[in-house]
Amino acid sequence: MQLGDRVVHETHGAGVIARLEEREVLGQKGLYYLVTLYTGESLWVPVERAGQALRPPLSPRELEEVLRALEEDLPLPEVFMPRYREARRILREGSRLERAALLGTLHRRSRQKPLAPSEKEVLEALLALLASEVAASLGLGMEAARQRLLDRLEPALC
Repeated sequence: MQLGDRVVHETHGAGVIARLEEREVLGQKGLYYLVTLYTGESLWVPVERAGQALRPPLSPRELEEVLRALEEDLPLPEVFMPRYREARRILREGSRLERAALLGTLHRRSRQKPLAPSEKEVLEALLALLASEVAASLGLGMEAARQRLLDRLEPALC
């Protein structure tokens, strides 16, 4: 990995390697990448763990799979608390396809009735995470990537 590379962290989203710096953490010195995320946040990643923590952006084929997954209906519990726990689990630990399916499912649910504030937070977090993936894969800004996802989520008006 090199300075300027676009990378994706599974939990925090996509960004660009902005700097390489020696830092001391818990009394030990080491080399760290500073990743500037598309959300505007920053993330320090130890160089020795970069291969596990960071990956390249999605290929065009992988991106299309993610966009298709937005159309899938993810079965979620009807009762709020189990549904919310499952949504949080997928946000934290799910694959990119599960996250995309959850985003689509929550978005469609929000069109039927308002989401609880905590579910809306999950939806917004998923939208930001997947928008950063789209931004990194296509070389777009976050707003354009977010709009591309929203366009894909909204059914065509006839």
